[in-house]
Amino acid sequence: MRNLDDGLLLELMLHVYDEDVDRNRLVDEKNSRMILLTGAMLTLEVTLLSSLWVNCILFNDGISFLGKFSSCGLLFVSLLFLFVSLICFIFAYAFSMNFESVPDSSFLVDSLFCEDFNMHDFQGGLLATFEDVIKGNDKIINDKIWALLKSSKSFE
Repeated sequence: MRNLDDGLLLELMLHVYDEDVDRNRLVDEKNSRMILLTGAMLTLEVTLLSSLWVNCILFNDGISFLGKFSSCGLLFVSLLFLFVSLICFIFAYAFSMNFESVPDSSFLVDSLFCEDFNMHDFQGGLLATFEDVIKGNDKIINDKIWALLKSSKSFE
C-alpha cells in the first residue's frame, strides 16, 4: 500500500513541477516581450524625439533658456527611465539560467546501477528531490516576477 501512496505523491509532484515549468516559461515570455517593447521605445525616443527636440526646441529663438533646459531634462529623465527599465527586464530574464530540472541525472544513474535497487527507496528519493527543486524554482520565479513588476514601474 505504501508504494501506491509514493506513486501518487510522485505524480502530484510531477504535476506541480510541470506547472512551475509552464509558469517560468510564461514569465520569461513576458520579460522578453517587455525587453522588445522597451528597446523599441528607447530607440524611437532616441531617434525621433531627440531630433525633434534639437530641430523644434533647441534652435527655436522663441523659447527661453529655462524652457529649453527643462525640456532637455525631461527628455534625459525619460531616456534614463527607459534604459533602467530595459536593464531590469534583461536582469529578470537572465534568471532563467538558474532554473533547476528534476530528476537529477546523477541520481538516476546511481539508482540504475545500484545492486540493491528498491522501488520504494527510489520513489522516496525522487520525492525529496522534487521538493527541494520545486521550492528553489518557486523562489526563482517569484524573483523574476518581482523584477518584472519593479521594471514596469517606469511605465506608470
